[in-house]
Amino acid sequence: MHLPKLASVGNGPILNVMARRGKLQHLMTTGQMVLLDDGRQGRILRIDTSFPARTTTISLWMSNGPALAKVSGDAIVGPAPESASA
Repeated sequence: MHLPKLASVGNGPILNVMARRGKLQHLMTTGQMVLLDDGRQGRILRIDTSFPARTTTISLWMSNGPALAKVSGDAIVGPAPESASA
């Protein structure tokens, strides 16, 4: 399904930013572990998005290493593999 471009901010559509934020919000609400681009895993505790800069900062509870971490929204690859979230 293709969604129409509703509005633009800066260099790209705001729809893409909000769609990605919605997916991150779903992962946070369901308590799923997420995988970071560096291989670490954690649970999303908080999502901060600034407009019009379109930057997203994610606060995570890490499964290993330091207990808390703040990363860019782009560092989230997706849900962690099921075997690692148990």
